Amino acid sequence: MSDSKLRFAYPQPFTPLLVGPGGNKVTVQLTPREDQALRGQPIQWKVEPSGSISLGDGPQTQTLKDGTTANFLSVPEPVDDLVTVSVWDGSQPDAAHYTTLFQCVVPRVWGSMDTNIVPTTPPATTPGSNQLITATATVVDDSSAPVRGLLFYWTGSPATPTSAYRVLPLGLEPVAGQADGYPCVTDDSGMGGLAFANTRPTIILLGIATNTTQRYLVAFSDVAKGIGKLPPLIVPLGDGNVLDLDSQSDPLGVPIFLDPTLSSTQNYVMVWLNGVIAAVGYPGKDYTTTPLYVPKNYFKNEQASNLIGAVISNVAGNGGDTGLLQFPAKGDVPVIEPPQRIRTLEAPTLVRGVGGGAVNQSTLSGGLQIWIPAYDHIDDGDKIQIRMYLQGYFAGTTIKRYGLVQMEVTTSYGDVDDGLLVVANEADFAGYDVSSMGDVGVLQIEYIVDGDEYSKLLTRPFSYAGLGAQL
Repeated sequence: MSDSKLRFAYPQPFTPLLVGPGGNKVTVQLTPREDQALRGQPIQWKVEPSGSISLGDGPQTQTLKDGTTANFLSVPEPVDDLVTVSVWDGSQPDAAHYTTLFQCVVPRVWGSMDTNIVPTTPPATTPGSNQLITATATVVDDSSAPVRGLLFYWTGSPATPTSAYRVLPLGLEPVAGQADGYPCVTDDSGMGGLAFANTRPTIILLGIATNTTQRYLVAFSDVAKGIGKLPPLIVPLGDGNVLDLDSQSDPLGVPIFLDPTLSSTQNYVMVWLNGVIAAVGYPGKDYTTTPLYVPKNYFKNEQASNLIGAVISNVAGNGGDTGLLQFPAKGDVPVIEPPQRIRTLEAPTLVRGVGGGAVNQSTLSGGLQIWIPAYDHIDDGDKIQIRMYLQGYFAGTTIKRYGLVQMEVTTSYGDVDDGLLVVANEADFAGYDVSSMGDVGVLQIEYIVDGDEYSKLLTRPFSYAGLGAQL
């Protein structure tokens, strides 16, 4: 009679364990003896170095009906050596031990959405391309090497999107939700993505759950169709129902309010203006009396027409759209551009789109990947701020639009030799189109180390209308 056997089902040896809060699920599968049931068999676990890593479910677990069983390995601090995980059939004396070695890494997780707002999808229908938010996670280790084969979950709060899909060359493949969320696995580039749809207007905190969870606000809304049943937003219009930007002195921007009938401190709010999300409100404030500030650069001036609305969602997940308000605007819009500084550090580079070509949707797909070189005196623990200055045009006009995307990262020991990767959220670049005359905009990127050392500028042609313009 042959002995039982065990195999490591997940993760594979090339997928590391993640250092930090939370646990790493390790799954093994039993091939039983002829007289042995699959369910309920005791599997013994041992991990070395035992002082650095704990077994969340203890030294013994029980198999399920398919013969699998899992344990959660917690790696709170970096470990110098490889981790040895051993398992054996606890029902057999002198059972063979099955062992795998794992590397442990401190992960960096970057999230990117191709848009942060799409229309809803009617129940029992397949979403169209403009009804999907495609979300991509990029997971690298502390030397910016991709973490391959990592199983993670896309989560949602206060509710998960009603459907998720893998986007394949021949169409959409539905993904079934599990207790932990929608499962996804990183590829050889450390990237893993799904596309999401929702049947009703709502705002969702879309999360990337690895050993920690990072969240991104997205909206499913038909606000741009002008069919919202909630009252329109209140905008400080002047004579002739014109927004005078020069009369708005608050440095935060133009104050926008919800209609008094929508009084609540339990709402998320996302303000949609001219095709993009321009302001976000979180539970805890009543936005009928507390303003949502929209920066002036989101408005079309020169007496051009602006269109504004909002999607509102309470903490229980129920949401609705406001009606639209249309109005012209006049006055000056601030020009956002890099400061005049002495620049001594080497310029950043783009990982994709090498050369002098324009940064556009193909370059931004899955997130804009920026490489920060190993600058002089780079050290573990440096605080790096990345600033991306955007200049483009409102679609169909010659009106310029300016913007700024900012990120921060702290260097680790693994960055000091070659530099590090950062990935900017694609949705943050939406709304910078070519002009009606065919002119393209400009993207300039700099990084600042510890608040005072500036890099040289990376300057590239740039245009990206964004998917929000297709609503």
